[in-house]
Amino acid sequence: MTKSSKITVRPVEDGDLIQVVNLDRLSFAPLSSNAEIKTDWYSNGLDLPGRKLFLAVEGETGPGIGSYAQLDLGLFFEGQEFLTTGIAAVAVAPIVGVRVLPD
Repeated sequence: MTKSSKITVRPVEDGDLIQVVNLDRLSFAPLSSNAEIKTDWYSNGLDLPGRKLFLAVEGETGPGIGSYAQLDLGLFFEGQEFLTTGIAAVAVAPIVGVRVLPD
């Protein structure tokens, strides 16, 4: 039996750009290069209007294994706007070399 790893989810930092770009490429645009994703999607960096990006890492400082965007949204009901939050762009790193053992 192996020890479980701890996963930490935290807001992205400027130094996370390469990891976020790679996760997005693997999840949403596998035929693109990391350079294309960085230029096309993150030309203004990780600070995107109306959204906050988060990164899931192994341990406190391990590699990025997933990311998502938290969107600031407005819901209109009976003429009133209610501020709400949505989740989008969930990217998860592929697991390589994992074996499924029979029961």
